[in-house]
Amino acid sequence: MRRRAIATRLTRLEAKAGLNLPPLPNFFCIFTEPGAAQERAECDGQFWTRLPDETEDAFQARIEADLPPITAKGGAIVLVS
Repeated sequence: MRRRAIATRLTRLEAKAGLNLPPLPNFFCIFTEPGAAQERAECDGQFWTRLPDETEDAFQARIEADLPPITAKGGAIVLVS
């Protein structure tokens, strides 16, 4: 079964079951040692490098601003290291 067919079938089954789930948010998976700085991130072939003197919150905010809007299918998974 093709990927699109699976997604379409799942959408129909959810509608038939009366599920109206909100879209999933963007997820940040952080792979650093505790206390270590987050230096780069990757998502769907896009790469970000943390700027000098940029806070971790500002770094994540800049990444989220670059990501496409959250759709009914959900958000993106961002790998941060």
